[in-house]
Formats: sequence, C-alpha cells, structure tokens
Amino acid sequence: MLQCEYSKPGKEQIARMQALGMTDDQIIRSFVQNFGADILLSPPSPFGWIVPYLAILPGLALVWFFIRKYRKPKPLVEVGTIEIDDPALEKYKDQIEKDLANME
Repeated sequence: MLQCEYSKPGKEQIARMQALGMTDDQIIRSFVQNFGADILLSPPSPFGWIVPYLAILPGLALVWFFIRKYRKPKPLVEVGTIEIDDPALEKYKDQIEKDLANME
C-alpha cells in the first residue's frame, strides 16, 4: 500500500534481522510474536484464483456483443426511382441519356 506507515520500518527491521543471520522462519516467528498471527498473509484459496478469471468472461462477452451489434452492416432500404421536379435537371438528364446512347 502506498504511504503505509508500517511498510518501511518493517522492511528495515527484516533487513537488520537478516544481517544478524536470522533465518526466514525465525524472522516470521519474531513478527508473529510481536504483532500477532494476523500479521501473516494466508495463501489464496482456489476461489481467489478462479474469480478474477471468471470475472473476465462477462467483460469479454459484453465486448463481443457490442462489436457484433455495431459492426454488422445494415441492409440498405430500397428507395425506388427518384422523381426529378426541376425542369433544368430534367434537361441535364436528357443530355446524359443522349450521351450514353451515342457511346453505344
């Protein structure tokens, strides 16, 4: 934990004990004797190892759902023929049709 008031003095005490030649078991027994059995961290149970990986599954499923939903191309709606109301555009349409006919 950041800014822990116990971490730095505890590490310094462990370093001093190691410098005196104490074994790991002796250091652990000393800490338990001074601070109680709560000082020891119990090893994680299988539940503690499985839960983080199981928590990933719903997240991946959610990402997969959104990718499928938003990457799916939507079908185009049939518009049909476009009616031209402007006579000037009708003139251009006629010109285009004549040019296309001359190309063939």
